[in-house]
Amino acid sequence: MNIRPMQSDDAVSVSKLADQLGYKTSPEDIVRRFSLLSKIPDAALFVAEIDGRVVGWATVNRERQTLLSEGNAELSAIVVDEAYRGKSVGAKLLNRAEEWAKERGLALIRLRSNVKREEAHRFYLRAGYNIAKSWHCFTKDL
Repeated sequence: MNIRPMQSDDAVSVSKLADQLGYKTSPEDIVRRFSLLSKIPDAALFVAEIDGRVVGWATVNRERQTLLSEGNAELSAIVVDEAYRGKSVGAKLLNRAEEWAKERGLALIRLRSNVKREEAHRFYLRAGYNIAKSWHCFTKDL
C-alpha cells in the first residue's frame, strides 16, 4: 500500500469513494476543489493506493486560530473503499494525517463524525481518539 499526495487525475476515484459515504459530488467538482485546496500550504490531501488503484483518501488542514483556541489540525475527511475497510487503509491514512500535523508543530488533531457512523467511531477510539463533545449542526439555505 502506498500513501501519496492526491493528484487531480485521482478525481474519478475520489468522487466514487465519496459517493460510498453518501456525498454526491462529481469528478469535476473534485477537480475544481482540489485545484483550490492543493495551493493552500495549511492543507494536505492524501490517497491510499493498492496495485495502482485508489482505495482511500483523506484531507487534513490547519484550523484557524480563534480567540478561544490555538490553530489545531482537523482531519476534515477520511474515506476508505467498502471493500478495503478493516485492512489498515484507514489507519495508514490517519497516521499520515497525524504526521503532517506533527511536522507543522500542531499539538492536537480533531475530526467530526456523523453520529450514524458507529463503525467509524470504533475505529477512531481504537486509534486513540477520544469523544470530546457532541453538538448539532445548524444550516440555513441563503
